Amino acid sequence: MTVHSVTIQLRAPSDGDAGQVTEGFYKLEDGYLQMTFRDGRHLENPLYRVRLHDGADPKAIAGNLTRSIRRELSGEVVEGFTRNLSYGKSGVA
Repeated sequence: MTVHSVTIQLRAPSDGDAGQVTEGFYKLEDGYLQMTFRDGRHLENPLYRVRLHDGADPKAIAGNLTRSIRRELSGEVVEGFTRNLSYGKSGVA
């Protein structure tokens, strides 16, 4: 299987700053997009395997997943995912 790459912009260039990009890797297998390492080994997280529907743009999907992976690796937290859940009084004991 061919390993494809996608490059995404993390930070736009500005005065005196060249900006920042990162690269992600993926394979297309049996109607799925699977994020991989550069050498083609699959990332084990099931969130990084996506079923492709008709008309889907694999490169755009891989770009979004690359951004998510980058955030996860850098320790960034997605707003709302670390808050305590309040279920209130449901009447169930």
